[in-house]
Amino acid sequence: MRRLALLIIVALALTACSGATSQPAPDANAPAPTRSIVVAIGGESEEGYDPLLGWGRYGSPLFQSTLLKRDSQLNLVHDLATDVQVSDDGRTWTVTIRPDARFSDGSAVTASDVAFTFLTAAGTAGLAPDLSALEAAEAPDDHT
Repeated sequence: MRRLALLIIVALALTACSGATSQPAPDANAPAPTRSIVVAIGGESEEGYDPLLGWGRYGSPLFQSTLLKRDSQLNLVHDLATDVQVSDDGRTWTVTIRPDARFSDGSAVTASDVAFTFLTAAGTAGLAPDLSALEAAEAPDDHT
């Protein structure tokens, strides 16, 4: 009986010490692994992308400019705007936009486009920020 127990122990020890089975050789025709990350930003409506509604507050700055933005220290800095003047009562803002600003199709972004965007946003309920208190947005020239 002792002999059988010793034989079983030796067999188990040899089995435990034996090397792992070898891995199959990689397929020479298999594509090389890639190191990339794919990011998807939701679906798009049938009407196409509406920059007023956007795809959430974090997607828009990735592919469209704003008048002002925050730098790495959270200071307000110019983006589409090159200058911003605020009246003493804080009710009138005069914004000058970059003359080199372009839409994705290459056409110029004008102050009329910016005014249109603000007026449309003011008339669209449920947007953040709420622009319903905006009284007017005017473009006296292409850049103001």
